[in-house]
Amino acid sequence: MPDPHACPDRASLGFAQEFGTGTLIGTAPQESLAIRNGSVADLKIDDVTFSGDSAFTVTAEPMTPATIKGNKYMYLRVVFAPTQAKQYTGTITMKSNAVNYDGGVLQFPVSGCGIPADGGASPCYRDGGTP
Repeated sequence: MPDPHACPDRASLGFAQEFGTGTLIGTAPQESLAIRNGSVADLKIDDVTFSGDSAFTVTAEPMTPATIKGNKYMYLRVVFAPTQAKQYTGTITMKSNAVNYDGGVLQFPVSGCGIPADGGASPCYRDGGTP
């Protein structure tokens, strides 16, 4: 492939939501989203932005603007630090010269749910109550 292609390792990022679980209030787990340049041509990342709940912090490594060589990676590190028992959402937007995304714009939904440390009612549980 002579044109730059962005190849993320997943389409979205969710924090501890398997089986109706969530993230304890007061903790701050981290997840990473890996984006590989699937081409020999340089992938130029112009900007990475985040919109949504302030419980999420997003950091790009390397910092933008950045040039990712062929078959090399960029990482988006996301920290989730919930302060309330509720659902949190947001969107990471990456602007690049990737030809496999419309206008070179990739968007990744981010989600998480804060749960109380005492095991009280949480919106994460399927029935909306306690586990």
